[in-house]
Amino acid sequence: MPDLKDVAVGAILAAAGGVAFCLMKTSGWLLRSACRDQALSLSEVGSTALGAAGVACAATATTGSMFLGLRGWQWLNLGAFAINLISVSVPGRIDGKMADEAKRHRALAIQKKEAKTEDGRDGGKSGKDGEGGVEGVPRDSMYRSLVTPAGWAFAIWGVIFLTEAVFIAVQAMPVVSLSPGAVAVFEGVSPWWAMACGLQALWCVAFRDWAQAPRHFWLSGALLAAEAVALGGAHHVLRAAVRDGMSTAVYLSCHLPLSLHFGWITAAAVVNVNSLVAVAATPPHAQLSFAFASVWGAAALGALVTATSGDPVYAGVLAWALSAVVADGGKRAKDTMGEVPLAALTHSAATAAKGLATIGVVVAGMRALGVGAA
Repeated sequence: MPDLKDVAVGAILAAAGGVAFCLMKTSGWLLRSACRDQALSLSEVGSTALGAAGVACAATATTGSMFLGLRGWQWLNLGAFAINLISVSVPGRIDGKMADEAKRHRALAIQKKEAKTEDGRDGGKSGKDGEGGVEGVPRDSMYRSLVTPAGWAFAIWGVIFLTEAVFIAVQAMPVVSLSPGAVAVFEGVSPWWAMACGLQALWCVAFRDWAQAPRHFWLSGALLAAEAVALGGAHHVLRAAVRDGMSTAVYLSCHLPLSLHFGWITAAAVVNVNSLVAVAATPPHAQLSFAFASVWGAAALGALVTATSGDPVYAGVLAWALSAVVADGGKRAKDTMGEVPLAALTHSAATAAKGLATIGVVVAGMRALGVGAA
């Protein structure tokens, strides 16, 4: 009899493949639906809407169907966002349990500190060095790697979901009230955005205790990596639209939230893969080497994407993530690896974060001054 966990992994993989296949197959229909009542130029659609399918759409101006006043791509974006919100709200994920454990550690540390203070003893060190610490980071978690960021880094999710809610609201406006350029951008990112939401929903299924064994745990990292690729596709569409002239309203309502999401999922994929290395009980020296490679690999990717696309947001988000890695300092492994190796890793992460932040500022400044390509 096959292992039910193996069957679950296969089912999730099949679902991920199905999501990607169906969205790519239906993208032509989505683009044709977007063209009705919109006098989109051949260059506008061709530069932002999946290549040949977009050119065909603009050339034929095929009339698409509407349902309750919205196009197919608008419903797809709405449905994808709803599925994403529902999926992340279901309790029981590993990160949710770690957050609950962190709260318990923090509450216990505060209680101990207050008790010692009342007894007239110095409680200053109890919260800092006790199990879990006042930072509330469970040091004994099997999922904690050398590049696990400090808890405050995850506050970026609030910004991402808030700005993406704005994106969904704006793109759901009647097509006739949107500019042709805005329609081209919103429908162009639709298949990629929906794919990313579908993969994130599947990640919410996979990132649970049932898949904690190394032969299953790899799945969550693979799903995040695939989601980063999907968001990278949306990012490519957005940057093409910027070169054609994107309005400030479209940038703030669409480009900014998806770029934030792209950067953070890239960082999350790196963290998830390092967690796999920790779960697999890899020797300490191998974990350290992989952590160094991850830090500089993320920095190189951030610099490459930012330099080639002209988007400072991506570098800024990765700099945020690396700064959180610096703040955490690999606390879990201090007893097994010693201070010097972890100090070297922290220094590397800090250098990479500063480098990415500098690149982001320079690129943003060049764009503001109109220097270089978009």
